[in-house]
Amino acid sequence: MNRISILLCLVHLPVTHLYSCSNNGFYGTYCNISCPNNCGDNTCQYLGTCFSCKTGFHGSKCSSSCPYNCDGNTCRIENGACLLCKPGFYGSQCGVSCPTNCKDNVCYQEHGTCSSCESGFYKNHCDTPCPTNCKDNSCDFDYGTCYQCKPGWTGTTCQKKCVDGWFGEGCNHQCSGHCRDNMICNYVTGHCERGCSLGWTGYRCEKECEDGTFGLECTNKCSGHCLDDSPCNKKTGVCDKGCSPGYINSNCGAECSTGYFGMNCRENCSGHCVNNESCDHVTGVCFNGCQDGYIGTRCDDICKKGYYGKNCSFVCSPNCKTCRHTDGLCSCKAGWMGPNCTTECVWSFGENCQYPCGGYCIDQRCDRFNGSCLFGNCTLGTQQNDDSKHITPVTIAFIVGLSASVIVNIVAIGSFLLELRIHSKYMDNRHCQCCDSAGSTCTSKNESPQKWTSSASERQFDIKRREWEEVKKKYYNVKSSSKEKLDGLKRPKTGGGPPLPPLTLGEETYLHLADGEPNLCGVEGGIDTDAPLPSISEPLVPDTEAAAGCSQKADSTLSAIASTAPLEISLDSLQDKQAKPSKRTEKKESASRKRKLEELEEINLTLDNQRLEKEILKIKEEKEVLTLKQEVLLLKKQKLILDIQTTYPSFLAEI
Repeated sequence: MNRISILLCLVHLPVTHLYSCSNNGFYGTYCNISCPNNCGDNTCQYLGTCFSCKTGFHGSKCSSSCPYNCDGNTCRIENGACLLCKPGFYGSQCGVSCPTNCKDNVCYQEHGTCSSCESGFYKNHCDTPCPTNCKDNSCDFDYGTCYQCKPGWTGTTCQKKCVDGWFGEGCNHQCSGHCRDNMICNYVTGHCERGCSLGWTGYRCEKECEDGTFGLECTNKCSGHCLDDSPCNKKTGVCDKGCSPGYINSNCGAECSTGYFGMNCRENCSGHCVNNESCDHVTGVCFNGCQDGYIGTRCDDICKKGYYGKNCSFVCSPNCKTCRHTDGLCSCKAGWMGPNCTTECVWSFGENCQYPCGGYCIDQRCDRFNGSCLFGNCTLGTQQNDDSKHITPVTIAFIVGLSASVIVNIVAIGSFLLELRIHSKYMDNRHCQCCDSAGSTCTSKNESPQKWTSSASERQFDIKRREWEEVKKKYYNVKSSSKEKLDGLKRPKTGGGPPLPPLTLGEETYLHLADGEPNLCGVEGGIDTDAPLPSISEPLVPDTEAAAGCSQKADSTLSAIASTAPLEISLDSLQDKQAKPSKRTEKKESASRKRKLEELEEINLTLDNQRLEKEILKIKEEKEVLTLKQEVLLLKKQKLILDIQTTYPSFLAEI
């Protein structure tokens, strides 16, 4: 065949025959030539060139190996350039190492700059350190500004420290304010480096003590006895609302003292817990029971009437009128005696057998209830009273009581009569200073009492009151009489002439004694004022028979009074004075004498008042003493009866 024939033949061949054979791994006109070994998929073109290469090879027939640092050992088939470089390399053949601080050791393949940096570096080649206080040591790739600051720092490059009282990231957190001694917390962590104030705990002292704890670091325990289970003060442990019942002190840590219980320990225990134990300090309950005669949880209730003893479980004797709730000791009904009223009366009758049988009963035996002689048991010469006439116990008791009262009153009246007699004698002596003996010239001015009151002290007081009224009446008479004599004296019967001049103090005193008052032996008529006045040297004796028995003492008394007079008192001196003094002088002297007389009267009244008060006080004291004596006698009588009943019950029962 010539060339033309061959070309024409080729022109008319199918296109597929130009590129591949139907059998993989061969090429050529008749597909009888093997493809190169490194062709991908073991296929090649009709001329023997590979469509693609196996991994790690390049070239038309895949005969050349790819560069070593190509990522995945792959490269371009035409020139062997790496599609991607292994980490840490760049360049067409990946033969150049990336900068050291590129993140993940990766850089751009074309020029070797870092796409991002490892922490702590920035700029294209990651060769500039970030600011020190950047959080996580990271900063902006281009400018080096911090994305975030470490705790305690602020600013674009985190170069500023937090101000006092603030801490943490961005200095956005405030300190707790509970650091000990008001210290500032750490600006980075907020930690209180010297510990917490009272009542707080935690790393930053931000936690208040839990209920039930208090103090430094909340290490102390509350008492647990605050009112209504409220928590104690977290700082001091004090119970601010007060204590639960049974506890006291500021922290409620002390129980009530013995004998007290309840809120603020203000309530007293009943005092009747068994064995004198103290009650529960909270509730007042007697846990071990009550003393005999008391019941209730607090032993503050006595047994009901008719019961006594432990838990009030014992019944009083039916013969008891009253029964002591502690031990059942009785006050007996009529006909019974003894501690429990179980012994019948013998030779006696009535309540507690306190009344003896009458002397007309044979063997002195009588009905133990009403005291009547047993039927047919009267002594010879007497007879039994019928039921309608016999004396009842009430009547007997009344008679006995009345008799005792009469006896006591007789003793009291006798004592007071004796006292009154002594007192009357004293009063007579006081009013009759000059009397030697009683007679017509020395009559008593004291009225005898017309009515005795039930109380001796009231009788005495009534007597004193009447005496006082009598004294007042006499002083008023003295004052009135003295006033008349001060206004002017009558002329003596034997002479005439003008009125006498005003009197001196000595003359007034004489007239006062002569004015018919009892001060001078109780003389009704007094001294004869018409008689001439004696001189100081003469004995001043009234010229009347009524004063015959008083001359001796009157001399001494009036002489003593006259010794205080500024002048001798004589008729001549008075007559001399009649003509001399002027009216003005007379008025002055008269007024002066009046004042002196009134002062003397007031002094005498005051003294009598004081004496009267002393007498009344003395009478009251004597009354109290007598009352005490009566009570002592009554107690002795009751004790004697009780001793007989308790000491000889068996003897009396046998009788």
